[in-house]
Amino acid sequence: MSKKKKTPTTANELIRQITGQPVYRNYTVETVNEENRTVELTFSSEYPVERYFGFEVLDHGPSAVRMERFESGASALVNHDWDDLVGVIESASIDGKKGRAVVRFGTSERAEEIWQDVKSGIRKHISIGYIVHAMVLESDENDVRTYRVTDWEPFELSFVTVPADPTVGVGRSMDNEKYLNHLRDMGIELPTGAVENNQTDNRSNPTMNEKVLRDASGRLVRAKVDENGTIVEVLEVIEESNTQRDAGISAEVARVRGIFELFDQYGSRGVDPQAFVRDPTKTVDDYQRALLDSAANGNPASTKRGATPTAADSPDIGLSDNEIRQYSFLNVLRYLANPTNEKYRAAAAFELEASEAAEGKLNREAQGIIVPNDVLRTAAPISTGGTGGQLVATEHASGSFIDMLYNKSAVMNYATTLTGLVGDLSIPTQEGGATGYWLGEDTDATLSEITFGERGLKNRTCAALVEMTRKMLQQSSPDVEMLARNDIAKALALTIDRAALYGTGGDQPLGLAGITGVNGMDFAAINPTYQELVGMETLITADNADVGSMMYLMNATGRGHCKTSQKFANTNGAPIWEAGNTVNGYGTHISNQITNGDYWFGVWSEMMIGLWGGLDLTIDPYTHSAKGRLRVVAFQDADVTVRHPESFCLGKKPTA
Repeated sequence: MSKKKKTPTTANELIRQITGQPVYRNYTVETVNEENRTVELTFSSEYPVERYFGFEVLDHGPSAVRMERFESGASALVNHDWDDLVGVIESASIDGKKGRAVVRFGTSERAEEIWQDVKSGIRKHISIGYIVHAMVLESDENDVRTYRVTDWEPFELSFVTVPADPTVGVGRSMDNEKYLNHLRDMGIELPTGAVENNQTDNRSNPTMNEKVLRDASGRLVRAKVDENGTIVEVLEVIEESNTQRDAGISAEVARVRGIFELFDQYGSRGVDPQAFVRDPTKTVDDYQRALLDSAANGNPASTKRGATPTAADSPDIGLSDNEIRQYSFLNVLRYLANPTNEKYRAAAAFELEASEAAEGKLNREAQGIIVPNDVLRTAAPISTGGTGGQLVATEHASGSFIDMLYNKSAVMNYATTLTGLVGDLSIPTQEGGATGYWLGEDTDATLSEITFGERGLKNRTCAALVEMTRKMLQQSSPDVEMLARNDIAKALALTIDRAALYGTGGDQPLGLAGITGVNGMDFAAINPTYQELVGMETLITADNADVGSMMYLMNATGRGHCKTSQKFANTNGAPIWEAGNTVNGYGTHISNQITNGDYWFGVWSEMMIGLWGGLDLTIDPYTHSAKGRLRVVAFQDADVTVRHPESFCLGKKPTA
């Protein structure tokens, strides 16, 4: 065992804090019985597991393990998700120093999927969750403390995809750092200071120890016990009896139900009900006040539970700034290229867990690994290894991934971009205005109505390909990390750009070229005259659609034409391309995404581009394997629409 520093609290205080908290351990499937659709496995042992406070040993004595839940047919889950049931524990027992169980799989489509993976050896890791009811300090030697859990209760068993290091034995979502954070999240303060001996308050009676255990009435208490384990003095009541605890559970159920009833009735109005549910100090009245305050500020009702959420509901999974700094695209790509490599799997453990959380938040299944919205929208320093211990200086940061996407795009830089969407979005538009009349005496006014319409954004999936070498992915340089992000951003930006202008509809957005109502200017030749470019402005202005800053978009060939063509015949020194990179007094943008001979002009803020939360990354390692290259496939949900088509004009030579 490696030496560990003593935890910064007393042993007795630490024991009091840890009891009653859920903990996880990992094991593996041992044998498979295909005929009975069962697997046999070991779910516990007395192997010392390293926790942040020292080492933990699960006692397997006659009365140490509460087996009631496992013996009565507890559920077998996937990744500790209570809604992902795939089987049942048929039998469970303590055999010597180990706990053993037989799990039978169900016949649902999901259960069959996991069963096939288990049979083929793809899913061979399992994890159990258990609650510590009592533990004692067994030894404290050479700065290594070992605790023996003398009363514990397994409550669920899961087939997991990403187990932690088996020599550590911590579960999928409870590694050492996160277990410590879990205690802090529960409101437990871990003070600094020296660790006192377990006999601190009992120097006068060396045979007297402190333990956390249940007394005769069922209360969980910290008490002085004699050498036979009999309670001599109760020092603290940690948890009341089952009757009192059940009353507390009922009150909590009523609190959660009340919050969701308000949510069902009034919608979220931008106030996340889950945040109030997670905080036990928040009451139903607190949520009601928050809804009223939000409504007073003009926030719409947005979404009812069970309906498609809107942009008011955040797609973030709640990563901290430190966790965002740890996130590494290279870790993701290395793992995807080598999914059976345990080294790469371990390095990407955090990214894999974040992907699972994003899948649940966005209610979609990843084709590879989802990069959470938190990472995409937040500018943060780049970590060289994703471990949190090798963070580079902030000068390596160059904005968020979303910012990088803007910088690589032609239209996205100027369009109104809506990021972090989690469902289809409708945007109201005014299609017609009121009409005025002159009236004679005793003449009734003719009523006119303002006509409203709507523009919809629907999450359509675009895919972009990027090629990278295997040697590139083996690098840990922050510059290579940034290069990978830039390459992916550029590929996606070009894909979205092309669709925004020329998308055909259906599985892809309907681009400007296909939208009814967009103005058209027919050129006499392939490239326009100055008068024809001015005519594009006139068409938009005549529709009263010049409602914002306007700009020309063309490709490099178009710029060359404007630089070498005069505004007026028989003149020199007055090319169409003006000083300050303007045409007709308006700004210009050059993009080779634009078809040769096409010239765009418009109020680009009237174009709306929706980006849904989460970037899905996967790898094609086969197509160019002979060249030592990998294809990175990036999937991003996006859509394009315009508020007023009349605010745009496409100039081109008409087809014959």
